[in-house]
Amino acid sequence: MANYITRPGGQDTTYAGPSTATGVDLCMYVFPTAYADLAATLDRYLNAVAPAGVTFVPLGGTVIACFAALGKVVANDTNLGWMREIDVAFFIPTVRFDGILPTRIAFFAPYLFVDIPQAAATGREIHGYRKEMGTSFSAKDVYDPLWVPNGADLTHVEAWAVSAPAAQLQPMKLVDLVLPPGAAAPVSWPTPGAALLSVIGAVMNDLPSLSQAASGLLGNDPSLAPALLAPVLTAIFQQMLTAKSLTLPMLFLRQFRDPVHNKKAEVQELVMAETSVPLNQLSGGQLPGAYSIIFNDQTSHPFSQELGTTSGVATPATLAVRANCGFTLQEATVL
Repeated sequence: MANYITRPGGQDTTYAGPSTATGVDLCMYVFPTAYADLAATLDRYLNAVAPAGVTFVPLGGTVIACFAALGKVVANDTNLGWMREIDVAFFIPTVRFDGILPTRIAFFAPYLFVDIPQAAATGREIHGYRKEMGTSFSAKDVYDPLWVPNGADLTHVEAWAVSAPAAQLQPMKLVDLVLPPGAAAPVSWPTPGAALLSVIGAVMNDLPSLSQAASGLLGNDPSLAPALLAPVLTAIFQQMLTAKSLTLPMLFLRQFRDPVHNKKAEVQELVMAETSVPLNQLSGGQLPGAYSIIFNDQTSHPFSQELGTTSGVATPATLAVRANCGFTLQEATVL
């Protein structure tokens, strides 16, 4: 394997991992969507590429919207400097089946918007994040040196989009958050375990659909599957939490077009990387009040088809969370 060629001093638009983020302030919203659309999205991006015997199905009929302001992101080589970054991702919680056994829970983001070119290039080229450049995330000036990274300030996603076939690429408002009037402070959970159980309850909201999807793998009556799956999935979730950290597996499709046959992929593989969150850097809690999210479909961004949402309609969140933390994105493994 050849060495990666950079500019003198190691400078490049892609940064080698692992990377560490500190001063991360985020708001996370769980909202219900159509299970069948999520399943079709996983079939399109993951199951078409997965190794033999490996299948991914949605954990429930939910998507997690994460609006994150990262205070300081440092790559493996600290001499390359650091960046402040905004990430807005829409994650599908997924269950990995190896044969008939559910073995992992991971998070796949078919949409992920960032504000820094280096973040987009690094994410796409190394792990395969579907990162794209956003043009606006807040009514506040997030590039003011005095702005303190604050997930609650991130209230929309404007990004480059195509509104109709053959139309010009231009910035468009794609996502809007609808906030409750006079938003209150988060209500803390008593323990990290209680926080995790709350999230589990919010995302495992459609076990009948999961059971139907898994019944062929399990080889039994789908009406029996919820009783079989629920304790197994809860145990897998709880394995992510240790006395010192919370580990969140992230799943990506990494691909590059063939330079000669441009409808073919020269590289196409599934990649998994773990994000480790030290518990001593984690604080926050559940946000009270009614939060909603609105997706505005465009030809280039068919949210309703891929996320199971309804374009232009406010979807109430079933759980809203605010947290402050740090994390490390570890080096990846190829499935």
